[in-house]
Amino acid sequence: MAENVNQPLVGKEGPPSTVHVDKARIRQFAKAVGLTDPVYFDEAAAKAAGYPSLIAPPTLPIAIGQDNEPGGGAMPAVKYDVRKLLHEGTEIIYDRPIFAGDVLTSKGMLKSIATREGKNGVRTIYTMESAFYDQQGKRVCALLLRISEGQ
Repeated sequence: MAENVNQPLVGKEGPPSTVHVDKARIRQFAKAVGLTDPVYFDEAAAKAAGYPSLIAPPTLPIAIGQDNEPGGGAMPAVKYDVRKLLHEGTEIIYDRPIFAGDVLTSKGMLKSIATREGKNGVRTIYTMESAFYDQQGKRVCALLLRISEGQ
């Protein structure tokens, strides 16, 4: 099989972006996904639970990836045929929780390319990573998106 045209992009980061996580965004997302725990809505409840501020719902990184500044936080321009794509899964890896008041830097990259034989032929699996870093440069979490492209 010929080398994938995207192979040179593996490990290359797109431009960084800054994401401000505020209380309103946390409350809005928590309400949208049906959460009721007061640690997502009431700062006093969050502090009583030992958090520095409102804690973000576990799946918030999926949404805040959409909050990037224009042109920032994007993946390198991976070439694939969108008509042949399947969502293979999304995984969020946390190093620490996200809290209201965090100012995060988002960096996107094509993490890897693999292939797998399926009943309909070979599929190319792209793993893309959006990583979020705090103001000290420590990773807070990483969002891994896996998509596959068929023949």
